[in-house]
Formats: sequence, C-alpha cells, structure tokens
Amino acid sequence: MTTKELANMKFIFVDMMKLAKRKNLISMNPFLEVEIKTNACKPPTKKKDTSRVYLPEEKEKVFVALNEELRLRPHVTDMYAVFLLFKLGLRIGELVALKWEDIDFQNKEIHIHRMESIVQKGTIACTGIVEYTKKKSPYGDRFLPLGEYEIELFQKVREVNEEYGYSDKDFVFCDENGRTNIRSIDNLIRKVCNMAGIEEKSAHDIRRTVASELFGKGVSVEIIRDYLGHADIKTTFSYILDCNGKEKRNQQLLNALEDMNGLKRTQVS
Repeated sequence: MTTKELANMKFIFVDMMKLAKRKNLISMNPFLEVEIKTNACKPPTKKKDTSRVYLPEEKEKVFVALNEELRLRPHVTDMYAVFLLFKLGLRIGELVALKWEDIDFQNKEIHIHRMESIVQKGTIACTGIVEYTKKKSPYGDRFLPLGEYEIELFQKVREVNEEYGYSDKDFVFCDENGRTNIRSIDNLIRKVCNMAGIEEKSAHDIRRTVASELFGKGVSVEIIRDYLGHADIKTTFSYILDCNGKEKRNQQLLNALEDMNGLKRTQVS
C-alpha cells in the first residue's frame, strides 16, 4: 500500500481508540504513541492528466448529454448546476450551499462563503451547511465575476424554482424535497459521463479543468488561486494539467521542436 493508504488506516484506528476512551473503555489512547515505518510502502501511481480533467471532446459530449437530460426533465435544476461548475470551478459543496442573496445581478458577481459539510449535532454527525469554506480558510471567502452566460443560467434556475414551487431557505438549487445536496450533483455528473460514453469523472475533475483552461488562456497562477479559493499556490499548480489529447499534444511538441531547429537551412542533406 502507499503511504497515503497507510495514513488513512492509521486515522481510522486513532479515531476508534478516541471513541473507546470517550466511552471509558480504555484510560488512554495507546495508538497515539505508535510509530509506523513507511519504508516498505510503494510509491503512489501517478495518474495521467487526461484522467483528471475533461478533454475538450469529452466536455462537449457531457454538454450534449446534459442538454438531452434538460430536454427530458426541464424541471431538474441540477443540470444547470453542472453547467455552472464548468464555468465557475466551485467546490461541489460550495455550489449546493449557494443562496440567492449571494448573487449580485446588478454588479455581476457572486459571493462564495459557505459550503455543505459534516456537522456535529450533539453526538450525531450529519450533513449540513456551514458558514465557511474548506478548512475554514479565509481564501475560500471570495467574490467571483459573472458573465452573461452564468447570469442567464441562474435566471433560468429561478424561473424553474418559481414554476414548480421549489424553495428551501433561499437556496438556489432545490427540488421538491428541498435543497440539492452534494450526492445528487455527484451522481448526475457520473450519470452524464456514462451517457456521453466517456470515463467517469468527478466534480473535482471539473475544477481542475477550469484551472487548466484558465491557465491555457493566459491567466496567471496567482489569479487562478484566488478564483479557486486555494490557500497554498502549490495546490493551484497541482490543478493545472494538460487538457489536450495525445494527438494534439504530440503535434504541439513536434511543431515546437521544428521551430527550435535553428540550423535547419545549413544542414547538408
């Protein structure tokens, strides 16, 4: 196993011991003093960039599948949520926590400052909305600009909510049962990937795709970090991947290498 897999196992055991101590089954947590050597751990397998982002042709197929779902089920606002993920690059938990008060249609910007998370209610852990973003980082509280496309999508969601009577404490994305949650959006993304005939990819892969496309358009890493709400710019660099397929990537390399051949005209055939 990898060091990460080992660390996850250790985390489980530590929490089990914590629970035993809280219930007075043990007087101390002995696992806190355990030192586990990682020398025998195997290095993690590096995933190909193409499996962590949506390639242009995959993105197009996903959009076709989403539009087909909208044609069949125009009352489901989750489809608009996925379109917006591909534009705003939000964490999925931030998306489902959006409220109408966060959207400034006049100034064309949106305020990201809360998310869906696991919250503790007494001794019970359950899903709820918290008034902060990932790890309570101040970088997650941010204002993002909105273009006409995004504003049109939000307005369409509002129309659907009004037509079908969807409402839940001012949350943007709702259905007849109330606020849409992370699982609902995640299941939809995987469903449309299957409909599109592509490898199943996640909402976080959409986030990497947005970062990579912004970088490819010449946006600086510092601006992308602020846009995504990262505390550490190293995280942002890890999100910038190659969105091109193998054929296009190889052609770019060949073109660049040919341009670098300054002695081309002086070589003797």
